[in-house]
Amino acid sequence: SHPWTVLRDIEHACYPADDCWNHYTLRMVPLLHDELSELALLGDRPVGSCIVARCDGRPEAWILGLSVVPDAGGRGIGGQLLDQAVARCREAAGLARLLLTVEPGKDVARGLYERRGFEVVEEDEAFYGEGRGRLVMALELGSR
Repeated sequence: SHPWTVLRDIEHACYPADDCWNHYTLRMVPLLHDELSELALLGDRPVGSCIVARCDGRPEAWILGLSVVPDAGGRGIGGQLLDQAVARCREAAGLARLLLTVEPGKDVARGLYERRGFEVVEEDEAFYGEGRGRLVMALELGSR
């Protein structure tokens, strides 16, 4: 199967249809963001992804998505994906900071990020539109 269909299947297993990336975006992700991104397998079954994009002209990258299919949850896969993505970003030339967003109230996800050194740097009540706020979190890549 193509990388974009794997990402599509993970995305659709993790999120409601109106929150999933569209097919165009999913098809472009492996072409544009493969260098820093990670895929998790259980056996030969794809069960998670961490998609990271480098910012153009700035020394930072964004985690665009960290997803683990529900039936593979609770095994530390999300943490492993995050750790691998952070390590790749630390090794990448010219990156000083890694950012991500998390929905307020998603305490398990926020705890995962905080345990790895991410800190809230911004609260935006309408990041994705009215009533769809996010916390922006950052990790300085020079810190361990």
